[in-house]
Amino acid sequence: MRIGATLREASRSLRAPPSARLRFLEELRSDLEDLESSLRAAGMSESEAKRRAEAMLAPDAETLEALSRVHRPLWLRWRARLPGRGALGMALALGVLALAGAISALRDTASVRDLPLFLIPIAGIAIAATLRVAGKVVRIWCEGESESTCVLAGSGDLLVAAAGALVATTFGVVQELYHTASLIVATPTLQFELLMQGLRRLTLLGIAGIAVAMPCGLAWLFFVRQAAGLVRRERGLLGPDLFIASTRRLS
Repeated sequence: MRIGATLREASRSLRAPPSARLRFLEELRSDLEDLESSLRAAGMSESEAKRRAEAMLAPDAETLEALSRVHRPLWLRWRARLPGRGALGMALALGVLALAGAISALRDTASVRDLPLFLIPIAGIAIAATLRVAGKVVRIWCEGESESTCVLAGSGDLLVAAAGALVATTFGVVQELYHTASLIVATPTLQFELLMQGLRRLTLLGIAGIAVAMPCGLAWLFFVRQAAGLVRRERGLLGPDLFIASTRRLS
């Protein structure tokens, strides 16, 4: 149990991507167990061997902080050297350029008035889901919040986003069918043209809905599977009792 507690403390202080954090913890556990076995073979009692092994190998706060800096991504280390306002200004400039490019592309491809109305909520869901995924990626693989509970936290929002995109698409299809039928009844001489226009709008709406819902669902599945894999490895490292106690403290 003492080895598990040592690993728990190291896991809480080490900020690194999941693979690097678990690899370090597995190596630390192996070293602690090997040293404890050697000390016991030399005639030391079990409790004294565990205490001596921890005193010799348990990493201190400075060591864990140094390891966290080593595993920090290069772009994050480079960004940390910039002044706070400089980093914020760079992010705003990139955002403005991306928005200008999107508006320019939209103006070149189609008129906003010709787009289905329900593309607006679908686009909003896509933006919100993208921000959620980007935030989780930064927290897990850049900032090192890579315990299983952190990986799983907020992933349900992506499943909600996928369902929301499908619901918006369904309502949009119903609205477009009703709108097309009303136009055909009002102007039957343009029946073919209106039917083809409605078909194009329905196709665009369906493609947009699927293009948003499917990545959201896949992203949710990815984070859930990542968390499940981390749970198995963390449980094997810490033991079931200490693992359950730690997850309760974090939840």
